[in-house]
Amino acid sequence: SSFVEPRSAVRHGVPSHTMAVRRPGIALWALLGLLAVLRPSLSFLAPLNRRAALSAALAPLVASGAAMAEEAPKKKKERPPEALMAEGYPSKAVPLNGRWSIVFGKKLNGKPVYKKDGEKMFLMSNECGEFQIDSVAKASCDGFGVKKESGWVIDGKPVPDFKVRVATKDDMNANLAYSAAKLDDIVNEEMAKMEKQSSVDTFRGTMDDDNEEAGDRLLKKMGAKIIKGM
Repeated sequence: SSFVEPRSAVRHGVPSHTMAVRRPGIALWALLGLLAVLRPSLSFLAPLNRRAALSAALAPLVASGAAMAEEAPKKKKERPPEALMAEGYPSKAVPLNGRWSIVFGKKLNGKPVYKKDGEKMFLMSNECGEFQIDSVAKASCDGFGVKKESGWVIDGKPVPDFKVRVATKDDMNANLAYSAAKLDDIVNEEMAKMEKQSSVDTFRGTMDDDNEEAGDRLLKKMGAKIIKGM
């Protein structure tokens, strides 16, 4: 007896077992086709994942670098010295030796200007890039004293022993001591004058010569005379 396949199992002359074999093959090809279509749009995922992993690894280093940059102390702008000391000038006729104090708020050629304490002498930087000394604060290169490469030239003559340096604490203490001693001398001198004037009946003969002469001229012009006790 021959095997006869049922009618329902035959479609378009194709046996059912052949159809069963082809269906999985068709599904596989359809899946591969879908992946081929979606591959361009999915290709960015791998680079994104790599970039995300790299960013995560570098994040602590970037954060620590930023923290170090914030914690690093900023370099402070160097302030010019407030006082200089000059020494070695042989002549006392021009008072260059001693302390020179900065003139706050005044600059020439971007550099500070210094003034000799108690004198009208200035030390500054001129337009030629040299330090110079003059009775006027100016930038022109014609100061009374100019600091050349070989040393100071003052009043047209080289003065190799003349030096200008930054004042130290010892210099400042010595300057304070000198000022205090000078003040004591002035006070003592004035006290002596007052004592001399109080020891006589009249102020005549107790004043300086200039004041005595001025007083005499004034008395003569007014026709006045000094009486006893005045």
